[in-house]
Amino acid sequence: VEAGVDAVVSGAGLPLELPGLVDTQDVAIAPIVSSPRAAQLICRTWAKRYGRVPDFVVLEGVFNKARYDSFLLRNEPYIGICPPGHPLDGQTISPEALLGQRLILREEGSGTRDLLERALAQCSYTVEAFSGTVCVSSFKVIRDLVCAGYGISFVYAAVAADKPAPGRFF
Repeated sequence: VEAGVDAVVSGAGLPLELPGLVDTQDVAIAPIVSSPRAAQLICRTWAKRYGRVPDFVVLEGVFNKARYDSFLLRNEPYIGICPPGHPLDGQTISPEALLGQRLILREEGSGTRDLLERALAQCSYTVEAFSGTVCVSSFKVIRDLVCAGYGISFVYAAVAADKPAPGRFF
């Protein structure tokens, strides 16, 4: 802010204290959230504590476009990732072939978890069908855990592009 930025866009969790950190109306502030519910919580909290609401919200995932003004920032493929060299690496597989794996996934309410849960529901499965689940809120930590062999996950392709690169399945 002291360097003269026009906007601060903050992700990774609920930035409930962001207006207090920015502390000027001259700089736009915007949270990155994974659900309309999270955006509503931030709006209520900021209005109550700071008398301010976000200048805009970056909403990742699925939401009712009829209720919000929106535009597509980027259409990112959603892919399955596994440890490099894993038997699933490079394979096209059925959902049933994944159920014996430990699933590393985002927290409840996240847009990416919602995408996964919707896809599983179309096959009559839930995340509980996997041999185990681990919830993590950071894409970097998810990628690192997968690369270290702790399980599989489903992420945006851009997450898998970072080093170390995990294996992929389809």
